[in-house]
Amino acid sequence: MAKRRITAKPKPKQSQIRLNLSSASVDYISEFSIQSTSEELFFNFAASLFPGNAPNEIVLPVHTRLAVNYKNAKRFHDVLSKVLKKYERQYGEIDISNIQQELPIEEKEKNVTTATLPKVKL
Repeated sequence: MAKRRITAKPKPKQSQIRLNLSSASVDYISEFSIQSTSEELFFNFAASLFPGNAPNEIVLPVHTRLAVNYKNAKRFHDVLSKVLKKYERQYGEIDISNIQQELPIEEKEKNVTTATLPKVKL
């Protein structure tokens, strides 16, 4: 009878990540737009909308802009989805029915997509 050799695979070590928030700032976000190219997504964040100088113009005063590739955007989406599902299991469904409308998407060029702000009465 042949001897069987059994080897245990070592468990991968888990790293512990410690956040250093000493130089971080916190900005409130209530408005955003997303622009995309074939390579990246750009998240533009603002605290509010303001009337512009031209008739029916709305200005989104962006205070933070993030660029991310699609692979990391997908990872962010997956984590955010899990966090939101956990929240809703604990506290109930988040009602977003009172939001006026989603940002419409404009295809300006073949590889560029921009979300534009909704029309609002000034």
